[in-house]
Amino acid sequence: MSSIQLNEPLKFNNTITLTLRDKNNDIVDKRIQKNLVTTVGLRLVLDILGCHGETGLTYCAVGTGNTAAVVGDTTLETELDRSTSVYTRSQSVGTYSVFFNTGEANGVITEIGFFGNDATSSADSGTMFNRIVLSNSITKITDYTLTIDLDIVIS
Repeated sequence: MSSIQLNEPLKFNNTITLTLRDKNNDIVDKRIQKNLVTTVGLRLVLDILGCHGETGLTYCAVGTGNTAAVVGDTTLETELDRSTSVYTRSQSVGTYSVFFNTGEANGVITEIGFFGNDATSSADSGTMFNRIVLSNSITKITDYTLTIDLDIVIS
C-alpha cells in the first residue's frame, strides 16, 4: 500500500471570541484570542473523522485557573460552570457557540475549554479539545450575559 502525498499541508487554526453584554444587550467587553488545541483534542478530531462514535464539541466550560495551557491538559484547572454548545459551519469555518445567561458562570473567568465525546453537564467530564488562559481575566456578574464563539478554520 502506498502513502498519499498532499500537495499542501492541512492547516488547522482556531480562535475564541468572548462577548460580554449588559442587560440592554450593549457590548461591555469583547475579546478575540487564539487558543491551544490539546493532544487529546487532536485525537478527538481524528476519531470523529474516523467515525469511531465520538461526538463533537458539545460543552464549553469556563474556569478560574491561571496556570499556562499546555498540550497535555485534559481538564480546566478550576471549572466554574459549563453550558452546551451549538455548531454551525460556513465554508471551511466551523463555529461552536455557547451562551451563559445572567445567572450562569458568574465570577472572574480566566480559562475556557470546549469538551466533546462523553461530555456532560458535570465538571471535568468529556474530552477537552482546547484550553485557553485569558491574557486578562473577564469578570461576569449577574447583570451580564456571556457568549463564547470558537471558530475553527481548516484550510
